[in-house]
Amino acid sequence: MKYIILGATGRLGQHVVRACIAAGDEVVAVMRGGGSPEARAVPRWATLHPDDVTGHHRLFAEADCVVDARNQRYDDWSCYPAMMAGTLAALEDIETHYVYVDNLYLYGRPTTTAPVDETTARQPVSVKVLALTGFVITSTNFHAIRYPTDQG
Repeated sequence: MKYIILGATGRLGQHVVRACIAAGDEVVAVMRGGGSPEARAVPRWATLHPDDVTGHHRLFAEADCVVDARNQRYDDWSCYPAMMAGTLAALEDIETHYVYVDNLYLYGRPTTTAPVDETTARQPVSVKVLALTGFVITSTNFHAIRYPTDQG
């Protein structure tokens, strides 16, 4: 498979890159810019600005799967909703899978010992989590529209 990994140099993204390479998959590692890809065994790197919907669309069209492991600075989440809206816009009319990778901040402090899944109530505890919760709802709706289930 061919993977586009957004946020490939980040805390989560670097592990996704390594796992895909170890599995023998083709990887395009994408970073925001300003940093160095370092000496990693990734044959292809791309640098995209988060607002470049056309560039993302062109790159996404090459992939079997886009893995989004990007993150914003913890002191400024103001551009996050626009960045994620641009990502969904770039995915329009493209037959590729989209996987969003993040931590469990959406769910707040645990109120039970039950496993956390998509049905667990979300309890945002910060500005970051409020923005992220909005994106999760939007992307879930986006997925439901693109891949409706047959209920009949």
